[in-house]
Amino acid sequence: MGDASTCSHWRVRQLRGASCLCTVRVPCSDKAICPVYAQEFSLEANESYTLRFSGKPPVTDIGFWSITMYDLKGTLMPNSINRYSLGDRSNLTYPDGTLVYDTDVEAPFDIEVQAYQPPADWTSNWLPSPGTPGPFGMIRK
Repeated sequence: MGDASTCSHWRVRQLRGASCLCTVRVPCSDKAICPVYAQEFSLEANESYTLRFSGKPPVTDIGFWSITMYDLKGTLMPNSINRYSLGDRSNLTYPDGTLVYDTDVEAPFDIEVQAYQPPADWTSNWLPSPGTPGPFGMIRK
């Protein structure tokens, strides 16, 4: 692949997380910029992470954001509902059930990351984590 100074098809960036050093390859394009933030996490079977957003991240007509679940080899994590990411194109909801991106409301909302299925009113904001305890990765684009 070569290093960042010689590679014309890939831009290589090193990102420092709280507990890991990740290398992320981002396709180069004159029409797209895709900042990527990667982090390694670990959960036991009965634990969860809550990703709290203070408001909806702004998105332009051609932009997007997402959080995607991977194993440590970079493969999408299989799960019972075949959901591998959540973002502005998902049916995320506020706690009252209102869709985040189909309203002018600006309020906090959460994404739950856990292995077990949450109550029905939380499934739209659920990103399934591995069913077995251990490490996994999440990438925010």
